[in-house]
Amino acid sequence: MQDILYTTELACAYLAATASLASDYNGGTVNIYTGMDNLTKDAPAITCWAESATEYDYLFSGQWMVRMNVSMKEMASSASLNNFGNLVGDIESQFLSQNIEGVLANSVPNYYVYQVKMADRNFTISGDAWNHTLGLDILCTITSGSTYP
Repeated sequence: MQDILYTTELACAYLAATASLASDYNGGTVNIYTGMDNLTKDAPAITCWAESATEYDYLFSGQWMVRMNVSMKEMASSASLNNFGNLVGDIESQFLSQNIEGVLANSVPNYYVYQVKMADRNFTISGDAWNHTLGLDILCTITSGSTYP
C-alpha cells in the first residue's frame, strides 16, 4: 500500500509544481512538498499528501482508491486574499481538468489513473495563515515495478 500512496503523492506534486509555475504566483516560487508531515512548512506552500488507500473492487485487484489532499498555504501578511485565490483557482483547474487522469498517469513511471473525483474542499484561517485543501478520490494502479524508495 505504501507504493501507491507514495506514487500518487509524487504524481500530484509534479502537477502542482507545473500548475504553480504556470500561474506565476509569487514569481513562480511556491514550495512543493509531499507527505502529511510537511503541512507545517513555510508558506507559500503546496503539500500533496495521501490520506489513505483502499483496495478497490476485490482483494488483490491491484486497483486502489486513494484519498489525496492538495493543501495550499499562504501567510496573510505576504499576499492578498485575492492573489491567494488566484493560486487556488489555478491549482484546482489543473486537478479538475477533463484530462487529469492522463496527466497524472504520465507524470510518474509505471502508474495508471482510471478516475479522479473531487471529494471535498476546505478553506480555513489558522492564525495568520490561509489554508485551502482540495480533497480528491483517485482510482489508480501501479502497472509494474515500484517508485517507493
